[in-house]
Amino acid sequence: MLFQSKPSLIIWLTRNSIVFADRKSQQGLDIPTAVANNLEIIDPAGLSQTIEQFCQAHKVEKQQVIIVLDEEVVFRKTISTSPDEDSRLMVEEFTSKVPLSPEVRQVLSITLKDQLILLGVNKAYYETIVTALSKTENKIIGVVPLMAYGIRDINQLDEKSVDSILTNSGPIKTANFLIKS
Repeated sequence: MLFQSKPSLIIWLTRNSIVFADRKSQQGLDIPTAVANNLEIIDPAGLSQTIEQFCQAHKVEKQQVIIVLDEEVVFRKTISTSPDEDSRLMVEEFTSKVPLSPEVRQVLSITLKDQLILLGVNKAYYETIVTALSKTENKIIGVVPLMAYGIRDINQLDEKSVDSILTNSGPIKTANFLIKS
């Protein structure tokens, strides 16, 4: 399901809501607590159905989609490193501390100069959304943390943030949970 084109739609995934945004508009979908609550999927079929119904009602179909993970759904640790350090041990230690079961936990490591950035997510959470969006003929080109775009501590996507996400393909290549592990 991975495509090399630019996204036309952003799905901003927060702890209890999903925002569908493009250059013209934004639509919010509050996730019912009966289907998902605080990163825990209670009813996967119900979550999928909620998203599919929203997509059908708002004609969200046949789009190139980037799923952007809000800071509140990503566990993060930044470690200063030196060239002679074994980062594998640091990744293992971080992974063991991410408070998710091994079946749903996914960790991504990004090396920048003298830093190792470790990111952990509940992959079942975004995979359910990927599946639901695919059923409405959307093509998912990435699942990327918001911080990879240099955007932090926001309550809504402003025009500048939307433009940055839709035009900057770098994070799709370097911080994409669909292609990195």
